[in-house]
Amino acid sequence: MQFNNLFTHRKIGIIFNSCKRFPITIILSILSTLLNISLVTQEIDNEIFTRLAPILFIGIIFSLAIHLSLEHSFKKYSLVITAFTSILFILINYYIFNINENFSYYLKNAQLFAGISLFLTFAPFLNSKDNNSFNNYNQIIIKRLCISIFYSAVIFLGTFLAVKLISYLFEFRSHFTSDAHKYLFFISFNLIQVFLFLSGIPKKVDLHHKVMNITFSLKTITYNILVPLTLLYIFIMYIYTGKIIFTWTLPKGYVGWTLSCLNLLGLICILILHAKKRDEKPKWVHFFEKYYFILNIPLLGVLFVGVLTRINTYGMTESRYLLLIGCLWVTFISIYFILTQSKQLKIIPTSLSVLLLFTIFGPWSAYNVSLNSQLRIFKEIAGQSGFLVERQLHKPEMNLTSDERNKIRSVLAYIIDYHGMESLRGTINDEQLELALKDKKNRAYYFIKKYGLSEEKSK
Repeated sequence: MQFNNLFTHRKIGIIFNSCKRFPITIILSILSTLLNISLVTQEIDNEIFTRLAPILFIGIIFSLAIHLSLEHSFKKYSLVITAFTSILFILINYYIFNINENFSYYLKNAQLFAGISLFLTFAPFLNSKDNNSFNNYNQIIIKRLCISIFYSAVIFLGTFLAVKLISYLFEFRSHFTSDAHKYLFFISFNLIQVFLFLSGIPKKVDLHHKVMNITFSLKTITYNILVPLTLLYIFIMYIYTGKIIFTWTLPKGYVGWTLSCLNLLGLICILILHAKKRDEKPKWVHFFEKYYFILNIPLLGVLFVGVLTRINTYGMTESRYLLLIGCLWVTFISIYFILTQSKQLKIIPTSLSVLLLFTIFGPWSAYNVSLNSQLRIFKEIAGQSGFLVERQLHKPEMNLTSDERNKIRSVLAYIIDYHGMESLRGTINDEQLELALKDKKNRAYYFIKKYGLSEEKSK
């Protein structure tokens, strides 16, 4: 029935009203779609547009979040302020984000996307402490997101197959038919999905009296699968913690990420369970709600030990930095929910969003701290081996062990892969660095092969 009614007059009217309500978001969505289509079909090949594409896409979410945060408190000027702040957001990030093929560039964009997306979850509730309205609003947002993705996927697949069928049956060949999947993908997921998503965002954020029960299937999954699994994982980690204490060994390398995923699963369960606050629940669910954060504290101690030990041994990297920040954040959330009576749910996305956005830029950012740490380690180990002497690279005179070569190789490869050759300027002689920059294919391996650090040499 939903498919039959999708394009009725009423539905079209709702979509039209959403265009009037969110014109800045719609304009950015159209611009983003046109830009992405032009880039993937190679109609334009310009560094300016390539840098602009991901920022413009994130700007769609940013403009929506800003508009929702101002819609009721600054109704008269909300569109003007949204337009101004969105343009400012795009320009600032355009000049800060230097495009390159390094992993840190993509990680920064992903972190910015996550931070702004979290901002969307609490934007209308900056001055509200209503947990029910916050919870109900986010249920609507998640539902609209799932519906819009599903409809967009159906539209994309349907139109793509139609174009291919026409091309096959009538032997019709053109530039459009050959690149149809590229055009249709961005039209479906970058434009139509935005229209469908916006059409379902509620105008009223005071949803306290609008009781929105989560679906029976989600309730069943949470009560009988997610909560028991989370408790099982906690039990396993407690046994592992006992083993660590008994054998006096350090946690394994992936324990940090395992505990991070466990905490994420636990917080998702807490948010879902709050929507069923008045319902009758099994005993294990009551136990989980009451003791989850208390049970989490000792496991956070294991996480801290594992992360700090590896930082002390191998230096800081982006993943270790984010893991450490995440650990501090979960500790803060756990203490907050243990000690406070109000238990404002919006503190979860609000604090995480602020943390993600705060650690993208500046000397304290994950990227600057990690680069400085690895450069310090590189100077230290390369200097001790004779590989780097007064900014000049040399073939090491002493016979290096395999472990020493591997350490120099891994640190050098990390710096170049994550931060680019230019990050070594000031550490390595400019003349040697310029020669390496010309050899774009080998990248880090230019230094490794040229100065006798390859694996063959260590044998």
